[in-house]
Amino acid sequence: MVFLAAAASCALATLLPPSVAQARHGSPTSGVVAWGGNEFDQLGVEKPGPETCETSSALGYPKHVSCSRVPGAVPDLTEVVAVDAYGTYGESVGVALLRNGTVEEWGGSFAGISPLPTRVAGLNDVAAISRGELDGVALLRNGTVEEWEPGSAPKAVVGLQHVTSIAPYGERYAVLRNGEVTSWNNGAPEPVIGLANVQSIAVGPTSLAVLNSGRVMGWGSNWCLGGLEQEEVQAPTLVPGLSQVASVAVGGRGPLTRCFALLRDGTLLELSGGSEPLQPQSGPHEVAAVSVAAGGSLTLALLRNGSVKVIAAGYGAWQEGAFGDGLSEPFPPVVANLTHATAIAAAGTQLYIGDVAENTFGLAAWSLHAPAPFIDPP
Repeated sequence: MVFLAAAASCALATLLPPSVAQARHGSPTSGVVAWGGNEFDQLGVEKPGPETCETSSALGYPKHVSCSRVPGAVPDLTEVVAVDAYGTYGESVGVALLRNGTVEEWGGSFAGISPLPTRVAGLNDVAAISRGELDGVALLRNGTVEEWEPGSAPKAVVGLQHVTSIAPYGERYAVLRNGEVTSWNNGAPEPVIGLANVQSIAVGPTSLAVLNSGRVMGWGSNWCLGGLEQEEVQAPTLVPGLSQVASVAVGGRGPLTRCFALLRDGTLLELSGGSEPLQPQSGPHEVAAVSVAAGGSLTLALLRNGSVKVIAAGYGAWQEGAFGDGLSEPFPPVVANLTHATAIAAAGTQLYIGDVAENTFGLAAWSLHAPAPFIDPP
């Protein structure tokens, strides 16, 4: 998936989301909530609801869009183990992976996608999901990979097996059991030369690979490969100054590209470009993150206490309600009314003209019964 991203932060709230509050009175004990822009029904609610937000267009004039300023339940979803999201100029889609290995998606603007969660026919025994523009990628429990398009049957990626993880947002990159990385962007799967002992990857204008050692390799446009002075890094190269990394995330494009590294102790770093040093995004009293999602014009962190924090957002994203704080002002730190979160996704796009965020939204799966998320210490 191409990650498009951004900048900002928010205010603590302790209320439970409606879905969690209801669960304490006999309703479901797990589900998915969504907040932010709803131009393509990506919140699981048909327009014009649930609210109307006034935002700025790329040309600076005000416009009114469907939105939700606080997390609201995406209907008919329970036992969700992972979520993903994609948002761009003409399409915004949410996707959920259920514990039984099936996949549901909703939103969009193309035939074959419903405003309400609908099962992706033919996808079974799925272990991980990745949703990009127009299509999605699914890693199956047997280590093979399938792709799907709205309204079409999933198709297997021929020649790809022993896969352990896939890149987010529909990017056609996968990590194999032997630690190598393969890509099928140009047809048949081909190895990415120079990568070995890889644990996970994030692909975008700048691409990053986390090694089993906790070090990071980077390649592509040097928007956030601190210490490497080349403008374009052709081959995977060790990113200096990074160690004990658990995962990485890439968002944005061109000069709006932003990269994040989550360390094994929960510290979150933002990577700078060129020879500039790495920039910490959490202080010594805020070492609490277990995952980070950077997509479009929004970056979120899932904290160990089950809350979700806005780490970065594009200009105007808060006007669409993407901070999920119920307010109409920027800079909240924590998404309101959200506890017991177990997985997160973020999406949207950042327009070059006016540098304005559009179709920005967040998703979070939650469960009252899931164990608290935790990253093993180094």
